[in-house]
Amino acid sequence: MNKKENIPNSYREAKRIIQEAKDADQLVLFIGAGVSINSGMPSWKDAVQHIGNLLGLDKIENSDYLKIPQYYYNSHGKQAYNTLMREIFKDGIKLPVSDIHRKVLRFNARSIITTNYDDLIERASEEYGEIRQIISQDKDIPYRKYNKELIKMHGDFAHDNFVLKEEDYLNYSENFKLIENYIKSIIGSKVLLFIGYSFNDPDLKQIFNWVKNIVGENMRYSYLLNADRVYDENEKSYYENLGVKIIYASKLNQDSFNVNNISKNLNNVLDYFLLPDRTSNLIDDIYIELKKYSYFSYITIKHLNNVLWKRGFYIADNLILSANNTNDKAQETLNLLCSNLDDIQDPIEKQKVKTILDILHKSMIKGIKSDKRSVKFETFMKKEDIEEDVYTFNWQRLNKLKNKNEILLGKNSGEVLLQQASIAYYLGDLLSSYNYLKQAGLALFEEKSYGLYYISQFNRKWLGKIITEASYMFDIDEFVVESIKNEISNIDFNNISDNINEISNRVSLIRDIDHWSYSYTIFQDLYDLNLKTSEQANTDYMFFQGVPGYEQAQIKAKDLYNFVFKNYLLLDQYRDINDNYKLYIRTVLFSVASDDKKDSFDPVIHTGNIKKEYLDDFDLFLILKYSSSSKSIYELFEEYQCQPFLNLNKKGSTYLESIIPNIVASHYKENIRNDLYWKLIALCGFVELNSEIVNKILDSINNYLIYPDIVTNQNIIRQFLINIKSQKLISNQNIAKIKKIIAKNINLMIENKLATISERVYFLNEYVKSIDETYNNVSIVEEAIKNNMDEVIISLYGLANNSVRNKIKDYFKNKEFNNEYDRFRIKLCLAIFNIINLDEEEKNSLINYLRSKDISAFQVKELPNKVKEITHLLTRLCIVRSKYTSENVRDVIKRYGMPADQWLINYQNFDYNNFELDWLKECEVNILENISSDKDIKNKIKSKLIQAFRENKLSPDLETIYFNYFA
Repeated sequence: MNKKENIPNSYREAKRIIQEAKDADQLVLFIGAGVSINSGMPSWKDAVQHIGNLLGLDKIENSDYLKIPQYYYNSHGKQAYNTLMREIFKDGIKLPVSDIHRKVLRFNARSIITTNYDDLIERASEEYGEIRQIISQDKDIPYRKYNKELIKMHGDFAHDNFVLKEEDYLNYSENFKLIENYIKSIIGSKVLLFIGYSFNDPDLKQIFNWVKNIVGENMRYSYLLNADRVYDENEKSYYENLGVKIIYASKLNQDSFNVNNISKNLNNVLDYFLLPDRTSNLIDDIYIELKKYSYFSYITIKHLNNVLWKRGFYIADNLILSANNTNDKAQETLNLLCSNLDDIQDPIEKQKVKTILDILHKSMIKGIKSDKRSVKFETFMKKEDIEEDVYTFNWQRLNKLKNKNEILLGKNSGEVLLQQASIAYYLGDLLSSYNYLKQAGLALFEEKSYGLYYISQFNRKWLGKIITEASYMFDIDEFVVESIKNEISNIDFNNISDNINEISNRVSLIRDIDHWSYSYTIFQDLYDLNLKTSEQANTDYMFFQGVPGYEQAQIKAKDLYNFVFKNYLLLDQYRDINDNYKLYIRTVLFSVASDDKKDSFDPVIHTGNIKKEYLDDFDLFLILKYSSSSKSIYELFEEYQCQPFLNLNKKGSTYLESIIPNIVASHYKENIRNDLYWKLIALCGFVELNSEIVNKILDSINNYLIYPDIVTNQNIIRQFLINIKSQKLISNQNIAKIKKIIAKNINLMIENKLATISERVYFLNEYVKSIDETYNNVSIVEEAIKNNMDEVIISLYGLANNSVRNKIKDYFKNKEFNNEYDRFRIKLCLAIFNIINLDEEEKNSLINYLRSKDISAFQVKELPNKVKEITHLLTRLCIVRSKYTSENVRDVIKRYGMPADQWLINYQNFDYNNFELDWLKECEVNILENISSDKDIKNKIKSKLIQAFRENKLSPDLETIYFNYFA
């Protein structure tokens, strides 16, 4: 742009009037085709010329612009006409939103009226986080409910009511009666600014006539930004007589004006009207907006974009602040921000640049890049002590920090009190946290630190609500609860905002805290990135360009976490926050667990799929901190089939090593569950470990093996043991530790007479035997015999030596049973494990027992379902010991057994058209092994599983069965 002295006074006055109208909510924008040219849309002239060429017309006059489309309609009919217009105006093509669309929104006009058919203004509004109602047909008028609106006065393709040909203009008042009257009601008293119109556009004459007819001789001047013509004094006077002042880009930007670059010309004119006069660069403008955030410890990318994006800047996916190379003003500003502060001579400007840089450093931005310079932020996102302690679960050091801060409390200690509230909150002392917040609020208000004051009150209301609604969990006196209820009922955020200018001026960030709209925005972004990450992990790319979805997702998740934590927002228990983190965890697990796709004939140029190769420290932290339980972590990793284990990067491994001692040393109390510890064990069952991590866990886990936890975490213990074995991390030095852990685990299960533990006990015994061939399970067997745990004893028989086996046989030989059901159940189990042989008399007694019941297992309502249990055991016996199969046995199973057993007893001759996949879930391991060893049967079942997989009907259990036995 030229120097200020070259700008005509009439243009300066036009700018003053337009800015005043903008500030007073008296500005109405009219948007024409020129606004969308840079996005790929045609101008009016180009569109009509294209239609004329198809009609064989060489020369087209301005007066023919409405007739040409009408000629085509008359010649070819409605269908051909509609198809061609949709093609010319690119209906259905997602064109890019341009800087011009974004700048249009910066005028903050309540009403934007457009003669365009595209959706670019709508999408720019979505980017901007602005709710703007779309009115494109008469029936939309009665349902207006939002403060801002986009009126598509010439309709659109979506509603098949677009106005283009002469007949449409002639019938406009009839077809758009309500819209016409509504527009006329708006424009009568407002300042009108036309953007993107050419003098060739027939729309202008229609609108100018409306204005003149409504207001008459008393009308206010309208303003039109012209970007495609050289300044013409006669033309200027002509339109002024019509009540329109023309702002020529060619007059305003004589040095840079290019008649062939309408978009650049329009960009420069918009910059002139949007930027304040007081500066030749954008520093003042940015400084005024960003200094509102100076009280806050962290600013999100979204909130920075709210300021920067409107001024021609953007934060790239690599977190570098940049601007379009064609935006001279923005590039000039970036160069200043990249310069050495000592080189800035003006002390006021130097202070403003320093303030801007300080605020940018409170974000995830990694640096600044202009067309001439670049600078990286060296002190990127340093963690404070409290954050480091929470991040590493170092509750002991956090408690010491709290005690140390007590000494610092005194005058001007508002932020220290706010930090104390945060520490108490993370240590689980919510009542102390609430009391600190009360003190912090008083101190911060007195210190005029109004941003942090607002946060203290927001936290206090939210925390007070938690305490009063769940006081039974915190053992808080009822009098205290009632006092807190009364106190938080008096906290009125609207009143705070209305009465403190410093807070009301921070509209965006404060509003996001109050209504928590930022969380909802992030969730939608993370959802979209989840889909993007999934697509990238499943696509085999020949060449990939851009930032992977999983990287963008991590930036979003970190931005949210930093915003909450660094600004002392105590929202850890807020479900909407947790849902964001959980969605990110799912995204990253899917990516890391995905298989590589690099099947290319040319691996040199081939990219393959785009996936994350490892979990890092941030991923591990979120999994441990925001997963609801150890069980949820186990189920999540199982869902994503994280087998054999997921890799960690160096930071991830170091982080995992560092947090184990902190977790062990912190919350543990005898006979009290430690959820965090078991979440750690669940995680370590699925990720890459090292000997240091394994030794730390083996040294501590026995202290956590208490009765309730072995029930909840049995699968987790099992998976951890499998993982360290598969990674070959069992050394001679820690075999003894593992044996003690397993012995304690088994003894606790037996002592507490836990049901259905035989399979668990068998796995643990088999595991010990696999790492120590000298292992003898006699002590476990004796403990089981002492507690009459028959199924456990039977399961241990195969792992016992001859001496112990004889002990087991003697036990059952001398055992007396309370009833027939118990006798048959145990003897069938003994026969399955080949401990005894069922004689013919015993077998017949069993068959007679079932016939005497004379009811199918499916019809039995009582528990336990004795018919189901006996027929299933009998089926298992026949499969693993075929000598027991007879016609009588087949008959009772077909007559009385469950459908799965009716299939199993005849699985080799079964009609697999009637096969149900869920029956596989009824099968024990040895049954599945037997069935899958039959090649023909295996293929029949395999095809059913594959079909279900393709139809997305395969449950996680069946997926596991498929991959273990039928893949």
